[in-house]
Amino acid sequence: MSTQIQASQPAPMNVSLVEQVRRERRRRQTLILTAQVLLAIGILIFWEWAAGPRNTPGILIDEFYISRPSLIWDALGRWVAE
Repeated sequence: MSTQIQASQPAPMNVSLVEQVRRERRRRQTLILTAQVLLAIGILIFWEWAAGPRNTPGILIDEFYISRPSLIWDALGRWVAE
């Protein structure tokens, strides 16, 4: 009695199901990228707001140690222009 195991062919998937999975994956990737960009923007906004000169009321980050994003951007612009 010889029993041969044949490789089963994958069942053909419904085209609409494949498209639905692709759309869901694309939507999820877009959602994750959007959340990452919004988080980065939020961190930069908070950093700009919280940084300032030493001994200024309401300042959380001493500008001497960690500059403001706008000052960093200005310095980079000057370096590139030179």
